[in-house]
Amino acid sequence: YSEDGYAVSGHDGGSTQAKGYGGYFTSDNGVGVYGYSGADRTVGNNYAPGVYGRSANGVGVYGIGEAWGVYGSSGDGQGVYGISVNDDGVYGRGENGGSGVYGYSNVGYPHAGVRGVSGDTGMGVYGEGKWPVVGDATSGGTTAGYFYDDVYVEGKLTAVGGVDPLILEGFAADPDRAYEVGDVLCLDEASPYVVPCSQANDTRVVGMVGPNVEIENGELLVVIMGHQGPEPLAGPLETSGDAAAQASLPSRPVVRVKADASYSPIQRGDLLTSSPTSGYAMKAQPVDVGGIEIHRPGTIIGKALEPLTEGQGLIKVFIILQ
Repeated sequence: YSEDGYAVSGHDGGSTQAKGYGGYFTSDNGVGVYGYSGADRTVGNNYAPGVYGRSANGVGVYGIGEAWGVYGSSGDGQGVYGISVNDDGVYGRGENGGSGVYGYSNVGYPHAGVRGVSGDTGMGVYGEGKWPVVGDATSGGTTAGYFYDDVYVEGKLTAVGGVDPLILEGFAADPDRAYEVGDVLCLDEASPYVVPCSQANDTRVVGMVGPNVEIENGELLVVIMGHQGPEPLAGPLETSGDAAAQASLPSRPVVRVKADASYSPIQRGDLLTSSPTSGYAMKAQPVDVGGIEIHRPGTIIGKALEPLTEGQGLIKVFIILQ
């Protein structure tokens, strides 16, 4: 016990580690446990920590503090590194307005304030409680959360505020077919696959290919709603420092559909449907039902966002399957 210094202090200059086992150490005005290691972790030494905690069934390192329960700082490795065989490597619990785990980083991808890495069956970051994981960008950030790959949500997804969706659905892809960006796709009656539509006003239409041809696990990702995705954020290319790589970054993804204006000129705002030209959309024409003009249910794929007065081409379309 210490009132103004270190209850336990260990210093390693690189050859002999100071070790302490057992006991309960506290300090009123200093540090409960202080550890320093000068060993070179790059020379046959993966672990050269100032304080190392390992637990077979409980907590490797446990700290309580008015400011930080456990504070770790590292110039080349992990500030705090925890391993647990049957529990949590690092466990944080916040009470009375505090944070269970707080992370800060001023370096770009892949560095992070809190980084979770998962094996085949584990979880990189796990949160439990009323608000398991919270992101806040009100203090000057751009986004409260960013995922550089797929996100799976099992349950209700609620969005309060502006939404800029580009929603895609996976459909079985014909392995012998070459799909193209902008193809208007229909369910094939003779196979389990999706194929380019080739009939006018086809009720089997499900969406279109774009803005890229993406086939995953035998499924083609088909756009079923939206017209553009959010701006791409920082990822491996943007932080690589390679000017050529940064120049190759994709622009904001926009859905462009293959359209054929030979059936009727397409103006901005026109409703579109499938056409007899394989894979192409055309302007939808209403039908008269009892003196009322309506469009055939299940055939509208979206609204044209730009005109095409003649010929064939790729045009921006807001996808709204109806």
